[in-house]
Amino acid sequence: SFAAEKSSLMGKCLEFNPLTNIFEALRYSFFGTGMVDYQSLFIINGGLGLILLLLAILVFNKVEKNFMDII
Repeated sequence: SFAAEKSSLMGKCLEFNPLTNIFEALRYSFFGTGMVDYQSLFIINGGLGLILLLLAILVFNKVEKNFMDII
């Protein structure tokens, strides 16, 4: 379980993987085991989503003029 591995180096690396919190929440909802940390779930995944949104906007604005020519 992820909760038991949190003290190890691998557990600390898993904390920053955005999918880890999602899988832990799914495991908790289906099996009742595991640990759901809502704060890190929303902060890490929300922050990653915001960064990806801003990056997508920047890329789209850069290729917007030639976008229809490519597709």
